Amino acid sequence: MDKTTLVEKDLREGKDIVENLDKEGIFFPIAMWYFITKSNEWRLVLAKEGISETGAREYYKKIQKVLNKIDPRPEISVSDISLMSTESEVAKLIKTAVKTGKEISGIRFSGNVINGKLIHDAFIYRVN
Repeated sequence: MDKTTLVEKDLREGKDIVENLDKEGIFFPIAMWYFITKSNEWRLVLAKEGISETGAREYYKKIQKVLNKIDPRPEISVSDISLMSTESEVAKLIKTAVKTGKEISGIRFSGNVINGKLIHDAFIYRVN
């Protein structure tokens, strides 16, 4: 996957991944594509309260199992996914500006300043 450009296929696959995680009972209150300016790449960001390094490793294993079940298999891999705590700065900023509820949406969120911080670009599936 070209991580510097987000295309329609990435948006569909990201949504499929979030839907399949939900079906498996692995719910992330925040799910979005997020453009990381420092590395000039898009990441599928999944946020959950209290994810720590140890917890993140376990969630990556669960995500990989879900990815293996999706047919056709997405081009998005675990290496394209970042986990974060809902208490991280980015998650807190997004939560102040967007609320979708538990359903999966499709909200482009580009060039917005929240509390003095610029969110360059994001495509939000869920902020609950």
